[in-house]
Amino acid sequence: MWLKPNSSALPDRTPAPRGQGIKRSDPHPEEQAIIKAAPEIAGYVQALKQSGRKYLVIALRQLLRMIRDYPREPVLAAVEEAAHYGLYDLDRLERMISAPHRARILQLDRLQEKTTMNEELDQLLKISSPPRPRHL
Repeated sequence: MWLKPNSSALPDRTPAPRGQGIKRSDPHPEEQAIIKAAPEIAGYVQALKQSGRKYLVIALRQLLRMIRDYPREPVLAAVEEAAHYGLYDLDRLERMISAPHRARILQLDRLQEKTTMNEELDQLLKISSPPRPRHL
């Protein structure tokens, strides 16, 4: 038995207009974690929610990861500067946070490489040189 489209047996389902779906009244869990970890940047988070170009959940997760991964002071300083200039590109914000550390990390890598090369050279010299006779 087929039902007619206008039959009263079918529920009345009229979709909401685009963009007017269910609005989330409570903050995202990521937003709550950000505010708990760094309450100083609550204003930036609100502005990011309004002005950000990424999906909100992705942006909040990226910001939360930066707060957890980097030292607190550089993150707060970069967020303050970004808020001053109206910058909500989180990839750029992360470069601002990590820029001062890049040179130091590069120096540590070079030092480690130099140390490894010296150790390898010492090993080669021990292997290739015959033992010296001892003079009594």
